[in-house]
Amino acid sequence: MEYVIGAWRRTQTPSTRHTLLLTTIVGLAILVGLPSQAGGAINGIQVTAQSPFVAPNGSFVLEIAIEGSAVEIGKLELAVTVFDRIQEESEIGAPPSRAASRLEPVALGDLIPARPGHYRLEIPVRAGDPIDDVPRLPLPEPGVYPLTVELRGDDGVLAVTRTNLIRLALNANEDPDPLQVATVLPVVPAEGITVADAQQLLATHPDLPLTVVLGDGVVSQLKDDLDLSAAFARALGDRPLVAAPNVDLDPSALAAIGRAELYHQAIVDTATELEALGLAPVANIAVVSEHLTADGARALSDQGIQLVIDASTSPAPNGFISIDGERLHLLRYDDSASRVFGELRSGVSRANEALARLTVRGQSNRSPIVIGGSGLGSRPTEALNIFFHALTRAGAPQPILLPEAATSSFQRRPAEHPRQDLELVEDLIGDIEALLGSYEAMFSGGGIGPQDYRLQLQSALSLNRNPQDRHRSLILLADDLGRELEVISLPDAQPVTMAARQGSIPLIVESRAAGPRLIMLRFRSDKVQVMQDSQLLVIEPGSSSIDVEVEARSLGASQLEVSVWTPDGERILASSQFQLRSTAVPGLGVLISVGALAFLIIWWYADHRRSRAKRIEARAADIIGATSGDRESTAIGPAPEVVPQGALYRTVRSGDPDESQSRQLTPNRSR
Repeated sequence: MEYVIGAWRRTQTPSTRHTLLLTTIVGLAILVGLPSQAGGAINGIQVTAQSPFVAPNGSFVLEIAIEGSAVEIGKLELAVTVFDRIQEESEIGAPPSRAASRLEPVALGDLIPARPGHYRLEIPVRAGDPIDDVPRLPLPEPGVYPLTVELRGDDGVLAVTRTNLIRLALNANEDPDPLQVATVLPVVPAEGITVADAQQLLATHPDLPLTVVLGDGVVSQLKDDLDLSAAFARALGDRPLVAAPNVDLDPSALAAIGRAELYHQAIVDTATELEALGLAPVANIAVVSEHLTADGARALSDQGIQLVIDASTSPAPNGFISIDGERLHLLRYDDSASRVFGELRSGVSRANEALARLTVRGQSNRSPIVIGGSGLGSRPTEALNIFFHALTRAGAPQPILLPEAATSSFQRRPAEHPRQDLELVEDLIGDIEALLGSYEAMFSGGGIGPQDYRLQLQSALSLNRNPQDRHRSLILLADDLGRELEVISLPDAQPVTMAARQGSIPLIVESRAAGPRLIMLRFRSDKVQVMQDSQLLVIEPGSSSIDVEVEARSLGASQLEVSVWTPDGERILASSQFQLRSTAVPGLGVLISVGALAFLIIWWYADHRRSRAKRIEARAADIIGATSGDRESTAIGPAPEVVPQGALYRTVRSGDPDESQSRQLTPNRSR
């Protein structure tokens, strides 16, 4: 039984033959072009604009474009059919089940074109009893209602297209808690959204909560175009910016070999470059493309990560991994809602289906939904623009920032093993890190920079590399770094004669590097002191002469060993030695010699005084003894010798100081 309310015909009986035919046509294609007898060729029709939602007692507006040539609109009309409310998300895009209401066909000539070839249809709706005299389409429940638009001519249906009418809730009783949606813009020029696209979306929707993730190649593009970088920063505002690593690394695989810091370093490197451009990426959100192990989750947590965007193919729901009592939240992109934006159809159609899926999802599940990732596909800007405008409407799903979506209380189990096995190259990675650390310490410009080598290391560890290619790349990288550290040389051992106790000797350092390099000089000798020991010097390419200030500690030959090290003191770059011969008496030797001579003089003088005193005492004793003997001989001995008259005697001292003798002097005769 059918009845007509104004221009609307309400159907309460099973589908008629026309409905079955229409369902078959819709199932074959969204846009179907059929031959036309309206004076031209009709290629099809499509919805070029529509109301994203309709209020319970509002009007649903459609803009229909007719594609064809030489169309006589006077013989054409549009017919709209609305189908039963969708109950399950799987029904979206499938042939509709049962027609609920039909609009009487409207002649194109009676419609005012919105623009050439585009016609505007307005469909009033009501949620309950009639509220005015305007014929309205009854939609008793909020939800998604499939809708078809037919273009008819004299021979019947010429073309048909389909969309969804989404009726909002009447009040808070019908929808007390709107579905929350967090949208993540993955800026990946090679896959879809360019920096310019993202800048336009952010600038068009300045107040919309959006989270931006920068992918491969974006940092380089921003550095090359500073005007675009500044515009992007202004459009972003204070919304979260996530700096994903430049290459796809597996933190779980790196943690398994104790190298989780490589993942963190990749994030830090990207963040440092962005900060130099005036952008401030958040430090507590990471992007991971593989399911996390317990070690991987712990490593991220230790690095301050609190939220992980799980870009893996794992079907695990949103939740958290418990790490020592702390929660590491994991959020996944909603695949069914996200992939719609990447399909090859009009932006209006893609945005409408995405909104329809969110609406149906919200009827049974109020968990926050995350839209984004690679599912957005190529060039989704038009659809996203329409989608974002729709989210600003009252009663629409509530847009939120990504961290606000981390509400799930589901505890996920970590993966048992990482997908990537790096144990075979564990030692090689360690050697490369040591080489890279030394090269980074000595690099002062010119040639390949440490950051470029670090990117090569990250690239070799990418999930996109197979084991053989990874091993080969690491071997080549180690060889390149080794050659970078073999550019410093010293001359062979050479003799040097020093005429003074202190002086300088020339040290020639050869560098084959492409730019200046910072080195550390070390010296070792038992007999020579060097003032510049452990001194850091910048060596330019070519030959550099360095005056080494030395001080000899002793006479004679001595060996001075010289070596060049990396500034971190971890690696010796070159070594040689000098054979020094000192002909000058060092100050300490002079002091000792003078002291010894003075000691000898003092000792000799003191010994001489003591010896003389002893001799005087001995002579005195002899004289006393002789005097005593003379007296005795006078008394009892022979008569004294007769001295001739006039003879004079004088006692004189001979040349020998120890002996005295008496000499007879010839007396002077008086004249």
